[in-house]
Amino acid sequence: MALFFSFIIAISAATISFGTPHIANAAFTIPDGSTVGGIDVGGMTVDEAKDILSDKINEWKNQSDMTIESPTEILTIPSEDIQYDLNQTMDQLLEKTKTPWYAFFIKKKSVDLPLVVKVNITDEELSEWPNHIDKVKTINNVETTASYLGEHNIQAVLTEANEQNDVIAEASWNIPKDYIFLDELVEELNGKKITPGNSFSFLQQVANEVSYFREDDGNFVVSMLYSLLLQTNVEIIERHSQRVIPAYSSAHLDV
Repeated sequence: MALFFSFIIAISAATISFGTPHIANAAFTIPDGSTVGGIDVGGMTVDEAKDILSDKINEWKNQSDMTIESPTEILTIPSEDIQYDLNQTMDQLLEKTKTPWYAFFIKKKSVDLPLVVKVNITDEELSEWPNHIDKVKTINNVETTASYLGEHNIQAVLTEANEQNDVIAEASWNIPKDYIFLDELVEELNGKKITPGNSFSFLQQVANEVSYFREDDGNFVVSMLYSLLLQTNVEIIERHSQRVIPAYSSAHLDV
């Protein structure tokens, strides 16, 4: 019985001494099909992956700064304030691809991981952001987008109190009795968005889309729109006066 027991121990020890050096000396490569930040790193060593990712990050940063659009402004986060941690990223990758010692013969599964990224923005800088922007959620979205080297422009997350459209400007005019073709113009104008950095033409984007209207109807709608836009930060590029002051408007508001 004693002889049989010692024989089993010898075989076990031989198995351990044979397998361990084989695992330790094998160069680790990232499983095929794996991506980090949307970049294919399969089949690479950790150092090779870090070099590739570093180049891609620098290329992404050099394209432009990150911008955040809200209904009333555009905020900018300089690319140098978006910091990547490749060491922590690789640590997470190794943890995801780690296999138990007893399963070294099992093929490793591919993984898809984001880059570890942090937006370095101070409390003082955040305090200058408008209150209608949810700062925490917006920054989280910036980091999520940057972790996959995504678009450089994202939409701001609004606070719950501002999820509905804010009233930026308002006006109330009396419609002359014989202006009977306003509905189509108003319906076409309703829902139009003037996004930051883009231009808007009433003639091209509203009037030309309506089948029929009188000139007086069009003048009334665009004059009222003009009076509203003067109360905002919209820059007026071109305006043509009616050359007379209509009954519904005042001087310099007619279009």
